[in-house]
Amino acid sequence: MKNVDERTCWRIIAIITFIVWGFVTLGNLYVHALLPYKFNEKDLIPPAMMLLLYISTLVGCGVLIAFPCQFYIYTFFCCIWGIVHLVEGGNVPGFLMYCLGMIFAIEKGFFATRWKLKLPLSAVVLVAVLLSQIRYGGELLFNTLQDLAVVFLIVGMGVFLLRHRLQNLYKEHGETDEIEVVATPLLQSQKKLMLPCDKFKRQDVSMAQGILAGKKYTAIASEQRMGLSTLKRRTKLLFKYARVANRQIFMAKYEGYTVELEIEDSVSPVVDSASHS
Repeated sequence: MKNVDERTCWRIIAIITFIVWGFVTLGNLYVHALLPYKFNEKDLIPPAMMLLLYISTLVGCGVLIAFPCQFYIYTFFCCIWGIVHLVEGGNVPGFLMYCLGMIFAIEKGFFATRWKLKLPLSAVVLVAVLLSQIRYGGELLFNTLQDLAVVFLIVGMGVFLLRHRLQNLYKEHGETDEIEVVATPLLQSQKKLMLPCDKFKRQDVSMAQGILAGKKYTAIASEQRMGLSTLKRRTKLLFKYARVANRQIFMAKYEGYTVELEIEDSVSPVVDSASHS
């Protein structure tokens, strides 16, 4: 799927979400403004805070219409609403919302760095939220865990039944879009990321090596004598070819790689001198 098509799809999703959430917000404003509400001492979130969350979510949907691929906004609101739903005595929808937020975070590269710290913390938050249901009694927590177990069982069985089809889809996708990675004859543990000469230049090789070395964009732009906007445009092309979302994922995925430029009708590819320094 092209970037333009993907952005359009996410913009449509944001528009639909904005419309649906607009009706939800208006309905809650009507309920809290006209109908009497007694605050339960077991409720952890007051009505005013809930209304503020509804309105802020609506604003977030509006931002996503203008900037449709800002997945961190999806991450924030999906996780927040998942937590709120579980805290207020919900079960499966809240859990799925929280998991969806984590999926957006993974797509955005949140767990590409320090995942050994971030992943356990995310799990601890989920467990703490589930345990907060004890204040309603053990029966509610038991029913929630029981419903989640059923969901895992159903999803697990579905994945198991479709495992061969999923494997075939993965293989077909890999055959068409796989990136060429070769091991050098002298050092088998060293891998190379080959950049096609019809899309990239030697300057892009040096740029990629600088990113893998952990250099800042300003330093790389100064070394390559190019504008920062030009550098960022070239990095987007590099990340798209490498099939990664951002700099963090690129560094994590290709750590220890050397970057080379493929030259047609040549015995050996052109290698950036910085990779051997």
